[in-house]
Amino acid sequence: MHMSQSRRTPRPNLRPLLLAGVVCLAASLSAQPARRQLDNQRSVRRLAAESEQRQQEARAKAAAAGWLVRGEGEGGALSELMLLGPTGMPLYNEALTTNASIGVNAPALHGDTPSIVGASVTVGVWDEGSVRDTHVEFDGGARCVNGEVLALSNHSTAVAGVIIAAGSNAGVIGTAKGASAECYDWNNNTSEMTSRAPLSPADTGAIPVSNHSYGFVHGWQNGSYSGTTGPHWFGENWKPDGSGNREDPKFGLYSSFSAELDQFSADNPWHLVFWAAGNDRDDVYPYVRDGSAKFFYYDEDIDDWNEDFWVAPTAPFDDGGAEAGYDSMITRSCGKNVVAVGSLTDPVTLGVRDPFAATPSNFSGWGPADDGRVKPDVVANGQSLLVTIAGSDSVSYGGGTASGTSFSSPNAAGVAALIVDAAQTHIPGWMPRASTVKCLLIHGATDLGNAGPDYIYGWGLPDAVASVEPIVRQAAPATASAWCATEGLLDTNTPLSGDEYEVAWDGVADLKVTLCWTDPPGTSPGFVLDDRTPVLVNDLDLRVTGPGGTQLPFVLDPTNPADLATTGDNVVDTVEQILLASGGAAGDYTVTVNMKNAIPAEGQWYSLAISGHQPAVAGPAPVTVDSATPTVVSLDSVSDVVLAGSGFHPGSTVLLRRTGESDVELTGEYSSPASVHGMLDASGLALGLWDVVVTRPDNESATLANGIAIVDSSSVNDWRDLE
Repeated sequence: MHMSQSRRTPRPNLRPLLLAGVVCLAASLSAQPARRQLDNQRSVRRLAAESEQRQQEARAKAAAAGWLVRGEGEGGALSELMLLGPTGMPLYNEALTTNASIGVNAPALHGDTPSIVGASVTVGVWDEGSVRDTHVEFDGGARCVNGEVLALSNHSTAVAGVIIAAGSNAGVIGTAKGASAECYDWNNNTSEMTSRAPLSPADTGAIPVSNHSYGFVHGWQNGSYSGTTGPHWFGENWKPDGSGNREDPKFGLYSSFSAELDQFSADNPWHLVFWAAGNDRDDVYPYVRDGSAKFFYYDEDIDDWNEDFWVAPTAPFDDGGAEAGYDSMITRSCGKNVVAVGSLTDPVTLGVRDPFAATPSNFSGWGPADDGRVKPDVVANGQSLLVTIAGSDSVSYGGGTASGTSFSSPNAAGVAALIVDAAQTHIPGWMPRASTVKCLLIHGATDLGNAGPDYIYGWGLPDAVASVEPIVRQAAPATASAWCATEGLLDTNTPLSGDEYEVAWDGVADLKVTLCWTDPPGTSPGFVLDDRTPVLVNDLDLRVTGPGGTQLPFVLDPTNPADLATTGDNVVDTVEQILLASGGAAGDYTVTVNMKNAIPAEGQWYSLAISGHQPAVAGPAPVTVDSATPTVVSLDSVSDVVLAGSGFHPGSTVLLRRTGESDVELTGEYSSPASVHGMLDASGLALGLWDVVVTRPDNESATLANGIAIVDSSSVNDWRDLE
């Protein structure tokens, strides 16, 4: 690694300025947690008010027109009117209705030493109603709580069970069988998620993972939405003469709802959202196609439902029918930062995980996202599952009838809970970012279908063991400098060449490198059919350079969705992966992470996973520490400290040191080549200036003299005594 070039001049020596700024900085920093909490509360209130207003407007219009407000849709699934779309069309949320845990290899972690069952994690479940939280599978209410009192829901109870069921009935054991669940209905979901997302890495009582097994009705759907029962077409701008859209543009669309979820993710970087891909791919016009049967469509000219007869040259296409099943993903699963989950048949044979025995469920939505991004992100078992239902506390299971991406999504979300639990178990004090959990989930997935990513299986079937392995390796002294699982920050101190990670590869096992980041929300094109304009904002680039030259990441072609992945410059995805297959040239390799466009002032965090490698033969560069942020920490506060410098490695320890005092170690330290961050608990520390000492696993160390001042914010007049 080299740090010779920088995106700006080196930081000045702040020591002469430190004391003069203590009073105002102390007051500011001591107020930061309270200010962030206040900002969060304001966001919660604003989002809740906006959601309620949109729903009230929609329900008033529905009451006047005689439309369905809440009731059963196709197959008995609950539908509820949520808001009006841009064209005035009513938009309804609809529930997207074991071997499941075996399929994602969770039991292997359950029996590991230490056991990883999700015990340190609370998973959020947003669904159609309340969960039967007293069910025996939830330990009689000990691990499940409803955030609001609503009618009990079989669907919600089943979704929660896929994640946390204890296994009293061995057929329903949850993926994260020791985790807890906090459950809400789908109204006001964004405001409620905001209220429970972690405010910082130290906020361990919050919700780091949530599951959402519902979505707006797309394309064809039977029901009484217009007030009359029959097939309804939910595509925007269809015309009886065939001049409008014959395909619902919401499929694959990066809509304002997708952007809203991306904004939530950007604002809450320690909360990962899972969303079911939808069950629309096999939805068709349900009657004989002879022009004698009616269907209902939303007529923008009259701002109401209208009716017409199905006629082949002009009628709406079957969902996914225009593109052989592709482009059938619901819009809210098309967010850049959301993990969209498709459904497979059972990937288990005779009680053993068998990924290649599975096939795509005929209902499960396929990608691409309209701009060409890989969707779904992963797939999991969502077909014919035995599930918990709400009939009673002890004997309520759903038989073999529960199917849908509703159940594949919580299956994958449970793996995410295991990843968070493993991080906190093997590297105490570390709360991984949502991008890190997503990165590890995808990095460990078993590739299915076409080699590399595709628009049917995404990155493959999650494998909990493979996803947790980089964390376990990262925590082991022998491999701590091998960059197995890393969080990095691109900022104005990043070299022009980017962050560089030196690793060695023996050419035997596959060398796999996965990069993931949380991207700010993009601009929705509106209800435009298949707009290919990328919605990526911060375009990060992954490269691997070694004896075989420079390798580029996987790319897909949305105009030919069935084609094999190739390699090239990926300008659409927030996940990039490079795979060097076994048998390649052994030697030292450099993994580079950089950004194509200008790095924003606040920087851009990213997550990196590498497997199949060892620490570089050449050894690490010298370690230096240039600065610490913040420079002033209030007594008895908890702060996220970031050190800038060079030559850092995972497994480094960070100490605060002061003459006459015991050393204080930061917790959950995590490193990229140019930064280290960790949590500092300043409880009971002596007031004054403390040195910051970073020590790598190879015992190389560097000191930033007087790097952090501990101040008593309630006695700011004592600042003169800090010398």
